[in-house]
Amino acid sequence: MKFRKMVCMLLICSLVIGSLAGCGGNDTQQSGPDSQPTEKIVIQLNSSQGEGSVAVQGAYKMKEYVENKLGSDRVEIQVFPDAQLGSDVNILEGMKLGTHDALIVGSPLTNVDTKFFLFDLPYLFNTREDVEKVTKGKVGEMLNASLEEKGYVNLGYWFTGWRQITNNVRPIYTPEDLEGLKIRISTSPSRQALFEQLGAAPAALAASETFSALQQGVVDGQENPIYVLVTSAYQDVQKYASITNHLVLVYEVVFAKDKWDSYPEDVQQALREAALLVQDESWAMTEELEAEVYAEIEGKVEVNEAEIEAFKAVTEELYTDPYFVENIGEELLDELMTTLGRK
Repeated sequence: MKFRKMVCMLLICSLVIGSLAGCGGNDTQQSGPDSQPTEKIVIQLNSSQGEGSVAVQGAYKMKEYVENKLGSDRVEIQVFPDAQLGSDVNILEGMKLGTHDALIVGSPLTNVDTKFFLFDLPYLFNTREDVEKVTKGKVGEMLNASLEEKGYVNLGYWFTGWRQITNNVRPIYTPEDLEGLKIRISTSPSRQALFEQLGAAPAALAASETFSALQQGVVDGQENPIYVLVTSAYQDVQKYASITNHLVLVYEVVFAKDKWDSYPEDVQQALREAALLVQDESWAMTEELEAEVYAEIEGKVEVNEAEIEAFKAVTEELYTDPYFVENIGEELLDELMTTLGRK
């Protein structure tokens, strides 16, 4: 009898121990008794810009912030600069198909939402205050809502410099100096309209194709913030840099909406916080980078100040051009001009 009792007790103990072992054998994360196991979230964050650019610096800052806050065993952000996984346009298409996660992007965003053509209105912004009034106010909210309808979520607007014109033929002082020059532009119909208005021959090329096009003489020049002369090594294939300040370059931090909606709330919050942190820091990052670039290109690239008023006079009619009005929309344009005090 005693032996039977002993055997029963041993059987019961072994069942309890087995049950406990089964509970502790899963090495996925659990945060409570009712929690489901969670898998590590890996996010691709793409950019067509080179290492050292504000866009890519910002991407690494986002990575650091999110992984420090949530733990790299919970969320890992993989940064892909230099269009490693494809051009901006290809990645935007891939995001809709679920093959890509996120992209830090400028003008090519107009390929999926034409309301972003407003950033191609020349001399719209003159100061940081102008840019922040628009991007942090109702206009920014309207743009974000429009983009979400297209299947994308924007987390912030990063300032990455005023755009300048570089080329291999001559200094550019007035729009007349652009006559006949082949200028590389990003893939944006509105950018094409702008440079045709200025008398140039615009050629839309991906960022990854631009250096070789300049080197081989396929195009004479390009337009970008001054720092690309160093971050993309254009200083080796360009002779003149003309300070025109014709546009502001603002990058959006864009996620595929389907992918975004799959993230837990705390991951979404950390990503938003990181993007907005970089948004505020982007001004100082850009100024610091540009100062370094001007020092580095001295004696290598000839820099001149363009006649800004001459450029403004030639391009001001674009504000009422049916192409821009129809694509941006009268309601958004009206809010834009009201925000900037131009009504």
